[in-house]
Amino acid sequence: MKNRADFGAEDAAGLAPCKDDKPKDADILPFQAGSYKCVMLNKKIRALTYNMRPGIVAVSKSEDVQDRLNALQSGADDFISEPVINEEFVMRIKAHLRREFESNLDMKKLLPNKNYSLRALKRIVKTKENWASMLVTIDNFENYKEAYTELASDKLIQTFCAIIQSALNENDYLGAISDNEFLIITDIYKADKIANY
Repeated sequence: MKNRADFGAEDAAGLAPCKDDKPKDADILPFQAGSYKCVMLNKKIRALTYNMRPGIVAVSKSEDVQDRLNALQSGADDFISEPVINEEFVMRIKAHLRREFESNLDMKKLLPNKNYSLRALKRIVKTKENWASMLVTIDNFENYKEAYTELASDKLIQTFCAIIQSALNENDYLGAISDNEFLIITDIYKADKIANY
């Protein structure tokens, strides 16, 4: 599964305001940037998402410096003035998503951590797509770690992750759940092949 985001806009051209309070990876706030409504919505999103960190992008027709400062001070991560250049808008959103993804990497495995993996699983459960999830575990990992040191166990995990990734493509998801447990999300047709890999 690709690193997807639920944006709070129907599309980049329409810039409709976010319709719910559900946590997302990125929200687009197309209000008057310095307005009370924008400031309060920024604060509400931050309060509702204290255990995760969605990117908030404020979009406004205003080019006033004080409006930008108010939006950023109230919790927005970025500010874009209209007219919006589509290419720049897409690259800014991708940059925010990349930072979010990188901040949730398990540096030993170079995989998304447990928190990010559980969010990915919750997101796919809500879709109407056909999908399969697999929990992959390395048996006797703690015994191996004790017998051969942490350095050897780290190398084992990195090799194991490389083997799993070789069976996946860009539409599949691989994330860490614990030291020796991994989550794979893939399509239902490919799951049996991966299980037998």
